[in-house]
Amino acid sequence: LVEQPVARLPCAAYVDRCVAAADARGGSVASSDAYYLLNPSGDLQRTQAAFEERFARPPWEGVVGEPPAEEALRSALERKDLFVYCGHGDGSRFISADSLHRLPRCSVSVLMGCRSGALKRVGGLAPSGMALSCLNARSPAVVANLWDVTDGESDRFCRALMDSFERGGCLLTAVASARRACRLRYLTGAAAVCYGAPITVEPRGGAEA
Repeated sequence: LVEQPVARLPCAAYVDRCVAAADARGGSVASSDAYYLLNPSGDLQRTQAAFEERFARPPWEGVVGEPPAEEALRSALERKDLFVYCGHGDGSRFISADSLHRLPRCSVSVLMGCRSGALKRVGGLAPSGMALSCLNARSPAVVANLWDVTDGESDRFCRALMDSFERGGCLLTAVASARRACRLRYLTGAAAVCYGAPITVEPRGGAEA
């Protein structure tokens, strides 16, 4: 399935929730309406250098090189169509699952940290994770990594995904195509998956060569 446009869900109970979230947006999101969180820990300088100028092009908004205020991040996730996170892990240290669950809506989220899409089981309890929290907050879709990836490979995947957003099209197809940018397509490339429902990303415009 590495080159196929495929979405996954934790269980069938999420089908109606994710489809309804996508339908509420008319089946598409505007990639120009985005909020980003880039290198909030301050130690991924190569990633910051790769994306800072690109992300900062208006009308995108975001935070670079420092942690965000939780209220500002919560507001952005509720208001914006797209959220892009490039940092360590899944970003859950910057906003609690409880805060996410209280949102009436949540952005389509691209979480480019290690294991950002992994679901963790604690004893006999149901699995949990940032991707699941976003779906519970009525995000139509979440792109995330199932296992550890290097920052270089993650940057290559993210750059290819952003190129697709410039042009617009199906999110699932964009994820499948972006895997080809990774040097280890079946190791780090295959780590990236999409949870949720199929949704179209409207072009940001001004695609870079």
